[in-house]
Amino acid sequence: MLIELGQSEFESVRSFFYGHLQHVPVVSVLDGLHPGRVFVDRRDSPRVCLAWALELWCFVVGDCHESRLGERIKQLVHEVLIPDSDRIGSDWLEIYSVHSTNWIQLLDSILTDFGANRHQESVYRWDSSSYRRFREQYQEPEVLQTRLVKMPVTSTRVMESLSNPRQFEFRTRVAAEAVLDEQLVASCGTYSHTMECEFMVDVNTLNPSNRGRGYATAACVTLLDYAISNDLTPIWEARDDNAPSVHLAEKLGFVRTESYPVYMMRT
Repeated sequence: MLIELGQSEFESVRSFFYGHLQHVPVVSVLDGLHPGRVFVDRRDSPRVCLAWALELWCFVVGDCHESRLGERIKQLVHEVLIPDSDRIGSDWLEIYSVHSTNWIQLLDSILTDFGANRHQESVYRWDSSSYRRFREQYQEPEVLQTRLVKMPVTSTRVMESLSNPRQFEFRTRVAAEAVLDEQLVASCGTYSHTMECEFMVDVNTLNPSNRGRGYATAACVTLLDYAISNDLTPIWEARDDNAPSVHLAEKLGFVRTESYPVYMMRT
C-alpha cells in the first residue's frame, strides 16, 4: 500500500502540484489551510503521490509505471479511502487524474472494481476584466436579497477524525447566499483557500425548480465582488457535460484552461 506522510513531510510533494489550477485543494492542504492526507510510493524522492483534501477530492499524480502501483492504489482505496470517507460522512469519493493515456488505462483497470464511473471535468481561470464588463450591465432580480456569511472550513465529523483538530477549529470560509421570501434559494461559497489567495468556487441552487431564474448568478456576483474587494482569485470547475455550470462560468468571465478525467465512486 502507499505510505502516508506526516504533515511535517508534506512539503516534499509540493512540486507534483505546480502549474495546475485543479490542484488548488491539494495546495490548500499543503499550506495547512484545509485538512487532508498525503500518500506516496516512498518517502525518499517519491515518484507517485496521492493527496486527499478531506470532504473534497483525491488527486493522483506522478510516474504511473512504478512497480505494483496499481495494486498499491487499489489497496489504499479499499482499506483507507472508502472506509474513511464513510467515517467522515462522505457518501462518495472522487479521484482526479491527469490527461494521460497511461494513467487512464491504469485507473480504469483498478477502479472499476469499486463501481467507479469516469467522466471529464475542466478547470477555469478568472478573467476579472471580462467579469467587470458583465458586472456593469448586470441587474440583480428585485425580489432577491443576497448576503455574505461565514462558515466552518470543514464539518464536525471531519474535525472529530483529526489528530490535531485545533489547527482548523477557528478557520472559516465565506459564502454568498441568495434569499427569496426569507428562504435560501442559492449559494456560492469559497473553499480550499491557498496562501496565494486562490480559492475554488462552489455553486448550488437548492431546489432544481429554481434553476434558470438567476438566483445562482446573483449569489456568484456577490461572492465575486467580495473576491475583487479582497484581492482573491476564484477558480471554477465543472463537469464537461454540465452545460448550465459551464454557461454560468463563461458568463462570469471564467475561461477554460485544462480538462482531465475524474473517477467517482460511492462509499
